[in-house]
This record gives sequence, C-alpha cells and structure tokens, in this order.
Amino acid sequence: MRLRKCYIGIVTSADPKPLSEANPSEPKAFAGHLVRFMPIIFFAVALAIRLIGIHWGLKNDLRNVSLHPDEPVIHAYSQQLNPAQGKLTPSFYNYGTLYLTVEKIASDMVSAYTGAPDPKVESSVADWTSRCLLAGRFISAIAGAASVAVLYLIAFRFFGMVGASISAGLLAIAPAHVVHSRFQTVDIFAACLLLISLYFALRLVPRNADEAPLPDKLAMKLIVLSGLFAGLSGGTKYTGILGILSLGVAVYLMKPRPSITACFSGLGAALLGFVIATPGVFLESAKFMEDFKYEALHVASGHGMVFAGTPSGFIYHGFNLAIGLGGLITVLGIVGLGWGAKKKIPWIWVLLAFAIPYYILIGRGEVKFLRYTFPLYAPLILGFTWVVLEGHRRQGIGKVVVALGIFAASGLTLGGLKGLATTSIVMTSPDPRDTAARYLREQGSVVVGLPRDPWYWTPSLYPNVGVPRWVSWKKRQAEMQEKSE
Repeated sequence: MRLRKCYIGIVTSADPKPLSEANPSEPKAFAGHLVRFMPIIFFAVALAIRLIGIHWGLKNDLRNVSLHPDEPVIHAYSQQLNPAQGKLTPSFYNYGTLYLTVEKIASDMVSAYTGAPDPKVESSVADWTSRCLLAGRFISAIAGAASVAVLYLIAFRFFGMVGASISAGLLAIAPAHVVHSRFQTVDIFAACLLLISLYFALRLVPRNADEAPLPDKLAMKLIVLSGLFAGLSGGTKYTGILGILSLGVAVYLMKPRPSITACFSGLGAALLGFVIATPGVFLESAKFMEDFKYEALHVASGHGMVFAGTPSGFIYHGFNLAIGLGGLITVLGIVGLGWGAKKKIPWIWVLLAFAIPYYILIGRGEVKFLRYTFPLYAPLILGFTWVVLEGHRRQGIGKVVVALGIFAASGLTLGGLKGLATTSIVMTSPDPRDTAARYLREQGSVVVGLPRDPWYWTPSLYPNVGVPRWVSWKKRQAEMQEKSE
C-alpha cells in the first residue's frame, strides 16, 4: 500500500520531488540510496542490452572485413591520428575528429594489451583490425548506455522517479538506438554528447515559479558546460553544434537573466569544444573546408540511388522515427511537445529550440538515413512521458493516453520491446550474406552473377569483398578471380 501511495504522489504532483520527499513515511535512507543509484542501474541494464549482438558482422572464417560499410573507413582514418605525438589531423573531415581520436586511443590500447599486427601478414592485420573495431563498438555501447542515464537525470528533475524511469526505459530499449550502439560509428557518441549539453541547459530552467534562482557561480558553470558539450558534439558530428540553440533559449528563460558575459561564455565554450574536438579546422583549414562542403553537398544532393523515389525527408524521417523509436511513442511525443509548448512550459521550449531547427535541417536533405533521427529521441521521449503523466493526473479521457502509452512501450505497433527483440535476434543470428556464401560453397562449382561491383551487400564469396571503395577495382577483381579458381 505504501508503494502505491508513493507512486500516485510522484506522478500527480505539480512539483515533482524525490521519492523520500514525496512520501515521508518511507525510510529516508532507503529512498536516498535508491534515487542515487537509479541512473547507475539504468546505465548497467542499457549497457547489457547493447552488448547483445555486439560481435555482429566482424571478421570470421569467410571475411576479413566488417559487414558495416562505415566501420573500415572510420577505423582507417582514425589511424592517421597519433595524439601522443601531437598528430591531431586525420585529413578527413566528413565528420568531426573527436570519435576518430577516441577510436585511435582504443586501437593503441588493443595493441598494448593484445599485441600489435604484423604488417606483412594479412591475417594478422585483419585480426587486429577486428579487435579494434570491437573496441570502438564498446565505446559506442558505453555512450548509448550513458545517454540512458543522462536522460534519467533530466527526466527526474521534472517528473520524479516514475517519470524518469519511463523516459530512461524507453531509450534503453529503443531498437535503432540499441542497434547503432553496437557499431563503431560516430552517431551514438555524438548524440550522447549533445544530450549532456541539453542536460546542463535544462538545469538552468526552473521547474516551477517557486524554485529559487540559481547562484551566479553555478549558473555560469552550467552555461559553460552546456556550451562545451555542444561544441564537442559538433566536433564529432557537425549537426551537434545546434545544441547551442537550446542553451540560448534556456539562458533567455532564466530568472533573473544572467549577464551578457555569461551569455557569451556559453558560445565561447561551444567554439572551444569544437576546436578541441576537431583541431583541423585551423590546422588543415583547406582540407576541412573541402570535406565539409562535400558532406553538405552530399546530404543535399542524395546518396546515389539509395533514396531515389522516396518522399520528402520531412515525411521519410517520420517513418524513420516510427521504426527506430516506435510509432505511438513518436506521435504521443509530438503531442506532448506541442501541448507543452502551448502551455508555455519552459523546459519544453528549450527542447524545441534544438528539435525544430534540427528536423528542418535533416528534412530538407536528400540523404535520409535512420541514424540522423537519433538526436530527436530524447525530446520525443520527454514529450511522451509528460503527456502520459499529464493524462494520469487528469484522469477521465487521460486514461486513454496512459493506455496508449503502455501499448506504445510494448512495441506491438513498432519499436519498443518487440522491436528490440526482433533486431537483437537478427544481430545474434548468421548474416544472410554469410549464409548465402556457405550455401554456394557447398554447391561446389557454381557461377554467381553480380548486378553491380562487389561491396558490403555482396555475399561473402572472398575474404576482402567488403573493403572500402578506395581499394582499386583491379585489386578487388584480381582477388575475386584468384578465389574463384
């Protein structure tokens, strides 16, 4: 009975308080420990989920190259760096440099603890590269789990423990977020840094009219930290710098409003964070501008035939959100953000200051990968949580909203637990490309026709079938011919 009262007290309160304050009859020591350790618990659970299937597509007896087409490219460019010797420029700026730097450090640790490769032995290099990719995947998995813990902390401030658990739980099981946390790519790492920036920005916003203003020193610290992590996110994937927009709105909504110096300190910290993450903006300015312009043109013009004939990005990314996060979660999240904005809830305006410009940016593009929507997950989940808790508070028709929220989390429509289970099963099962290769080998002498030149979508017919495109066609053709004889 006590637990039931505590639950109602947290959900319906207009001014959410920690568990120990919401129900004084609960043992304060237990409540305090529970509140303190919940982010750690969510981190551990989310990390465990993300480690399932983390070996998907790595080198095996058929292949030397990862089945993920971006991983060999990112790894190769990361090896152009050597932070210990002051080599901070990879001569590659389709993305920022921070994740490449972290991957290089991880690769050096792999060499130190498991042995460096023998450049003269192809199998030795392939084994070492696979171990490095796995290390990079662990970095992504940790960043994905950390995002869950940070979202818990954000939600706890505005909703209390129950609402924070809903928010963190939804991100912990979001199928696309989990899948990409198992790849050695920049997206989850960049989204995590952006979420940390939003966390500090949202701490500037009062929960209600009765909350005391922040001390000037603390406010300045939060502004600088928010700007710094926005810059670091932008130095990982350029769109992360848009986090500075949320910081700007948060500063505007502060009571009392901080000084001009404090406002510009956030912008300065963002620029500093970007330069720290991607020093090539100055050290290789010409190459930086060349690659930056290429990436901008690439996103605007399209990705070959991949997205040919697809609808506008504004529509397409709606489907991406439905697949990666969940259809009902997305819809209810949009309703929550819209309703909260209409009610002039400050923290929702802070989220929308980033989410709306970001969605316009990716919606206008012709490259429409699902991973582009990851930065929108946290705002949508927080909007979803708010509308569900508001429905519970209002009762009546609000019960329908609560029921829809429960249905959405189950993933019976898209996303949720069902989506998590489906994708995890796929990533722990043999890949169809390997299955096809084994079948063809069992048939003996067969002729295989390829509709286009071999790459990562091709069955694993020879070890280096998925090498990056900078490997010459003649070299790939020669190996294919050799393995066919």
